[in-house]
Amino acid sequence: MPQASAREETPSHRYYRACVGRWRSPVALTIEDPGALAASGMSWLDRVSLRTLAGWPGWLPPIWMHTSVAYDPSGEVVHRTVIRCLGVPLRRTVERFTLQPDGRRFVVSGDMSGEGEVEDDGAHARYALRWLGVDIRQETTREPDLVTVRQTGPGFAGTQRLVRQA
Repeated sequence: MPQASAREETPSHRYYRACVGRWRSPVALTIEDPGALAASGMSWLDRVSLRTLAGWPGWLPPIWMHTSVAYDPSGEVVHRTVIRCLGVPLRRTVERFTLQPDGRRFVVSGDMSGEGEVEDDGAHARYALRWLGVDIRQETTREPDLVTVRQTGPGFAGTQRLVRQA
């Protein structure tokens, strides 16, 4: 087995290399401040979509978030997400993460854009992102088979517990 380069042992490379694969979580979202969401500048349809996800009744089939992560040692990560209900895709996003030479920072482009940083432990990351026309904050904690994603935006918050899929 070839030995990893020094660059591949930096926090950002360790973090994203460990995230390679497919992940899944039921969608968990709350509207915390309806007024802030209404004033956010997000389109009417996107606000309705968030409200629908937040108010989804438990007696209906769950809405699932499916993600996949592909890592290249050159420093590019491709992240794909599909939100599904009963197997029907409701929303898709694709982002590319460009890992920076400092070994911690990264730049995000695609359906979400922004930047972030992986902590020295290679298990925690913070993101400042633009999504659906608004700024959001995201924090993640990576464990071997679980990634916890916490997102906050104008008037809403969500916590997804993504479990690795075989």
